[in-house]
Amino acid sequence: MKILALAQLTVLDAVRKKIFIVFLLLLASLASSAFFLPVVQASDRIKLVDSISLGWTTFFGMLIAIFLSAFGIPEEVGDRRAFTILTKPVRSHEFVLGKWIGYITVIGGIVLVTWLSTILSIWLLHPHDSIPKARQMVGAQSMDIPSLSLPDEEDSSDQAPQAQSIRQTLGKRPDLHLLDRNHPTAFWSFDNLDPSTIPEGESIGRLKIALLKTLRTHVEVVRTRLRYIHPTSGRQSTQELEFHTFGGQHQQEIELLCPRRFISNDGRLTVALDRLDPHFDLLVQTKSIGIYLSAESHAWNLGKAFLGSFLMLVLIISLTVFASTTLSGPVSVLVGLTGFIIGHCVTLMQTLARQVRHGEMTLERAFRQLLEKADQGHDHAHSSSGHEGHDHGTNYLADLLDGIATWIPDFTRFRLTDTVTNGVSIPAELLWQLTGTCVAYSAAALLLGIFFFAWSDVERTEGPWWHIIRFLRTRRSSR
Repeated sequence: MKILALAQLTVLDAVRKKIFIVFLLLLASLASSAFFLPVVQASDRIKLVDSISLGWTTFFGMLIAIFLSAFGIPEEVGDRRAFTILTKPVRSHEFVLGKWIGYITVIGGIVLVTWLSTILSIWLLHPHDSIPKARQMVGAQSMDIPSLSLPDEEDSSDQAPQAQSIRQTLGKRPDLHLLDRNHPTAFWSFDNLDPSTIPEGESIGRLKIALLKTLRTHVEVVRTRLRYIHPTSGRQSTQELEFHTFGGQHQQEIELLCPRRFISNDGRLTVALDRLDPHFDLLVQTKSIGIYLSAESHAWNLGKAFLGSFLMLVLIISLTVFASTTLSGPVSVLVGLTGFIIGHCVTLMQTLARQVRHGEMTLERAFRQLLEKADQGHDHAHSSSGHEGHDHGTNYLADLLDGIATWIPDFTRFRLTDTVTNGVSIPAELLWQLTGTCVAYSAAALLLGIFFFAWSDVERTEGPWWHIIRFLRTRRSSR
C-alpha cells in the first residue's frame, strides 16, 4: 500500500509539471496531422495514421519518460522532501519502486489514450469495410537446397571483400543458407494450407531475402526467379523478379503472386527461388517465407505495436530512475538519452565490429544490419588478407563494440511500425520475447538503483561515490 500511495503522489506530481503538458500538446497536434496529409487511397491514409501515431508516441513518450524520471528523485532529495518521507515507516526500496510505478503509470496512460484515439479516429473517418485487417503468416515446414557439386572457382581476385566475412558468419548460424554457384535453388514446402483461409488479394504471402555481392562489379539490377510448383501434377508458374541495388537496398521483400490453384487439395505447396545472377548470392532462411492466413483486427494489431513501444519506454524509465538515484537531474537526462540512442545502434555496432575484424575500416556503408542487409560492394581499398597485418587496436575496438551490443537491449526490436503498416500480424511469441527482455533489464536497473539509493545519505544529499571517496581519504589519513 505504501508503494501504491507513493505511485499515486508521483502521478499527481507529474501531471502538474509544465514540461509534461507541453510534450503532451505537441504529441496530440503532430499525431493528428496525419489526417490532413494528402494520400491516394483510404488504405494509405490508415497506414500513414498508424506510422505517425506510433512514431510520435514513441518519440514524445521517450522525452516525457526521461525528463520526468530524471528530475523526480533528485528534486525531492534537494528539497528535503525525500528525507521527510523516509523518516516515516517507508523503506528506500518502497520509495524508489513507488516513483518507478508512478512514471510507468503516466507513460502507460499516454500510450493507451493515443492508441484508443487513433483507433476511434480511423473508425469515424473510414467505413469499417475499408479498414484493412492484419494478416497472420505461417512459415514453411521445410526447406531444401540441393547441391550441383560444381568445381570451386580458383580465381578469387575479383571476389567482393564482404563475401568471405559473410560466409564465416554463416558457419556460426546453421539457420542461414546461401544460394551460390553450387547451390542455386532453394525449395520451401508447405503442408495443411487451406486456400479458403487466405485473405483475398493478388498476393498470398511474402518472402524476405538479402543480396550478397560476390564479385567486384557495377551491376545495379539483379535478376531472380520464383517458381510455384503443384506438388501433385508438377505444374509450374514463374514470377520473374528484378532488384535495383543502387542506394544500398539489399534486403528485399517479395510478395508471392501464386495462383491459388497451385495449392493441392490436401493443402500442399512448393515454392522455389532461383539464383540467376552470377554477381550476387542470395541469403535465405527457412522462416524467410510465409503464407498469409486468416486476418485479425487492425485495432488489435495496432495495439500490439503500441505495447512494443510501451515496453521500450519502460526500459528507458528504468535506466533513468537508476541514474537519478545517484546522479543529478541533467546528468540523468543525458544517461537516458544516451541509452535510447545506443539501444537503437546495437545492430549497427555488431556490423561495424564484424567489418573491423575483417579489415574493412571504411565507415561508409558500414552501419548496416548484419543479417538483413549485405554491403553495396563499392570498390574500396580494403585488405583481402583477412586478419593479416591487422593491428590489435582494431580487434580491441571490435571486442568493445561486440561487448556493448551484447549487454544492451536492441531497441529496434521494439519498433513494430513497419510490421503494422505492411498489414502483417505481430506474432504473440515476439511480444513475449520483448516482455521478457523488458522485465529482465528493468529488474536489474531497479535493483541497482535501490542499492545505490539505500546507500546514499539522503539528509546531506551525498551519493555512494562520496562513501568511496570518504573511505579512500580515511585510509590515506590513517597512514
